[in-house]
Amino acid sequence: MRHQERGLSVWPFVICLVLTLIFGFLWYSEKSDREKLAEQRTAALKDAADARAATATWEEYVAELTNIVGYGTKSVNGKTVTDPEKIKADLDPANAGGAIGKLATAAKFTALRGVFPAKAGGIDGKESGVVALTAEFKQKIADAEAAFPGEIPAMPDDPDDAAGMAKWKSDKEAWDAKYKAYQEKLDAVSRTTDWPVYRAVIGAIGLFDADQTQTVSYSLFVKPTTETVEEMLKRPAEVATAFNAILKERVEALMSDLKKAKEEIAKLEAKISSTDAATPGFTEQLAKVQQDLADTTSKLQAEAAAARAALETERVAKTTAENEAAKEKQDRKTEVAQYAQKLKAEEDARLMMKQKRDLEIERDDVDGIVLAADNNLGIAYVNLGFADKAYAGLKLQVSYNSRGMIRTSKGTVVITKVLDQHYAQARIVGLVDGERPISKGDMLSNPFYKKSERLKIVVAGVLRKYPKSVAADRLRTMGTDLQDAIDATTDYVVIPDSIKVPTEGAAPAEGDAAAGTQSEYDRLAALAKSFGATLITEKLLEAFLDY
Repeated sequence: MRHQERGLSVWPFVICLVLTLIFGFLWYSEKSDREKLAEQRTAALKDAADARAATATWEEYVAELTNIVGYGTKSVNGKTVTDPEKIKADLDPANAGGAIGKLATAAKFTALRGVFPAKAGGIDGKESGVVALTAEFKQKIADAEAAFPGEIPAMPDDPDDAAGMAKWKSDKEAWDAKYKAYQEKLDAVSRTTDWPVYRAVIGAIGLFDADQTQTVSYSLFVKPTTETVEEMLKRPAEVATAFNAILKERVEALMSDLKKAKEEIAKLEAKISSTDAATPGFTEQLAKVQQDLADTTSKLQAEAAAARAALETERVAKTTAENEAAKEKQDRKTEVAQYAQKLKAEEDARLMMKQKRDLEIERDDVDGIVLAADNNLGIAYVNLGFADKAYAGLKLQVSYNSRGMIRTSKGTVVITKVLDQHYAQARIVGLVDGERPISKGDMLSNPFYKKSERLKIVVAGVLRKYPKSVAADRLRTMGTDLQDAIDATTDYVVIPDSIKVPTEGAAPAEGDAAAGTQSEYDRLAALAKSFGATLITEKLLEAFLDY
C-alpha cells in the first residue's frame, strides 16, 4: 500500500517538468524570431537610406552636368536636364540653324578657278600657268570635252518590254563605244607636258575651259560619322588652324609675286628714265598707251562680266526647269504608285470578302436564333426583325450543335410576320426525320441573307422552276440583287440544271460541246474564278426561294 502511493506521486512532477521545458523552448523561439525581424528591419532601413543617398548623388551629378553642358530644355521627374536631341541637332552639319551647321557654312570660301596656282611658290599663272597653255593643248581639251557621251541610257522600268529592252541594249552599246573613245582622248591629253599645269588649279575637277574663270566653293569642314561633344569641341581650332595655314600659304605666294613685280617695275622705271632722257615726250606717250590699255581692259572685263551673268542666268533657268520637270515626273510616279497601291488594296479586300463569302457558304454562318417554339402548333419566334432586314417569306435553316460540336440540321422555318426590330413570328415548314423538335436556342441561317450588305447574284441561264423575274423579285426581297453579267462585284453565280457538269473521260453527249472545246460549265467556272465569285447550283437557290 505504501509502494503504490510513492509511485503515484511522481507523475505530477514529470508533467510539470515537461511543461516547463516546452514553455522555455517556445519563449526562446519567439525571442529569436523578434531579433531576426529587428535585424531585417535595420538592414532595410539602411538599404533605403543608401538608395536615397545614391539618388541624391546622381541628381547632383546630372544637375552639375546640365549646368556645364547646357541645352537644359528637357524635364525629367520635375527637374530640367540636358536634352540629348538638342545636342544632336546642334552637332549635325546638315542642320543649317545648328552651331556646327553654321560652322560648316562659315568654313567655306570662294575663289576664281583658273587664276591662282595650287600651291605657294608653284606655277605662275602669268608665265607658265593656265593662260600660257598652248593652242594645240587647248584644242585637245575641247575635243575631249566634245567626245563625252553624256548620261548613260536609262534601262526601261519594265524588263518584259522586248522592244524597249532591245532599244536600250542598242543605245547602251553605242554609249559604251563613245565612252571608250572619250577615255582614249582623255588618256592622250593626260600624257602631254601641259597636263600638270592644267590640273594644278584650285577646283580643277574634270575638264574645264582653261580660258574662262569661274567661281568654285571649297569647304574646310567635314564632320565624321560619329563624334562626341568632347571631340567636337576640338573641331573649331582644327578648322581655324587649317584655314590660317591656307591663307598664310596664299599670302606668302602673293608677297613673292608682289616682290617680283616691284623688281620688274624698278627695272622698267630705270629703263623709262634712261629712254625719256634720250627721247623727249616718251613718258607722256607711255602714259597715254597705258590709259588706252586700261580702258580697253575695263571694257573687255565689263563685256566678259555681262556674258558670264547671261550664261549664269541661262544655266539657272535651265537647272530650274530640269528640277521642276524632275519633280513633276517624281510626283506623277508617286501618284501612279499610290493609285496602284490603292487599287491593289481594293482588289485584295474584294478577294478577301469573296473568300469570306465562300467560307460562309461552306459553313453557313448563323444569322439568328430561335427564341421560342411550339412544334404542335408549328409556330416559332426568332430574334430577327425589321432592323435586321427580315421580311415575311424569309426562309431559314434550323440547326444545332450535336455531340462533338457537329452542326446538325433540324428543319426549316419561314418568317410569317415581322413584329419588332429584332422579333418575328415564323412557321415551321419542315422537320428532319429522327431529329429533335425545334426548340429555344436553335441556330438560324441562310447563305443568301445578310443583315448589313446586299449580295450580287448572276443566274447563268433559264431556271427550271422559277421565271427570272420571279427569282429577281424574291432575291431583292431577301436583300440580294440579280445581275445580268459577271463582274468584279458578283458574289454568286447560279448554275441552272440545264447546264451539265462534264464528267472526266466521258464522251460528249449530243448537243454538248465537242471534244477539245471548252464546255459552258467550264467557261462559267473560269469566269467566276477570275472575278472571285462562287458557283452555286439551282437546287441550292430553290431551297431558299421556296416557301
